[in-house]
Amino acid sequence: GGGDGGSSGVGGAGEVRVEAGPGSGKTRTLVARVVELVEGRGVKPEHVTVVTFTRKAADELVSRLRTALGPRAAERVAAGTFHSLSARLLRTHFHHFRSHSAPNSRLASLPRDFRVLEEEERSRLLLEAVRWAEAGWGLPHDHTRVKRVRELVSYLKNRSETTAGLSRPALLALLRQLGRQHPQLG
Repeated sequence: GGGDGGSSGVGGAGEVRVEAGPGSGKTRTLVARVVELVEGRGVKPEHVTVVTFTRKAADELVSRLRTALGPRAAERVAAGTFHSLSARLLRTHFHHFRSHSAPNSRLASLPRDFRVLEEEERSRLLLEAVRWAEAGWGLPHDHTRVKRVRELVSYLKNRSETTAGLSRPALLALLRQLGRQHPQLG
C-alpha cells in the first residue's frame, strides 16, 4: 500500500528498524533493504537477518524474498519471527548453549528435541491442565482458568523455577499452591 514514505530505511549501512501501521509498506521496505544489501553491496545472504512479529508477516516476507532474490539466495537469509529465529539459533548451537549455561538454568535442562508450541496448542494444553487440576478456584469459565494458569506458569518462568521432570500431579499441585499463595496472579 501507499504509506508514509516507509522505504526511507533502505539506504545506509547497519541495522534498520521498520515500524509502521498495516498496509504502509513495511514488507516492501524490508525486501528492498535485503535486495540492496545482497545484490547492491555484495553482503552474503547468510549475513542478513530479518525479524518479524507474526508468522503471517514472516511467511509473506520469505515469499517476497524468494521472488526478489531467487529461492537459493532467499533460503540463506535468516528471516522469521522472534520465536522461530530463536528456536533456530538454539537448535543450531544447542551443544554450545548447553555446555556454557549454569547447571540449574533452563538452557541446561532443555531437551535436544524441544519445540515451540503454537498459541492454540498452548491454550489447549493449559485448559487440559486446568481440567486435571480440578482446582476449584471459583473461576466462572474455562477462558479465565486458562488465563490464570498461564499467569502462574509465567510467574514460575520469571522466577527461574524449573518444572522440567515434574510429573503431571506434581506440576498441578505446584500450580494450585501458587494460586493460593499468589491470588493476585489471577
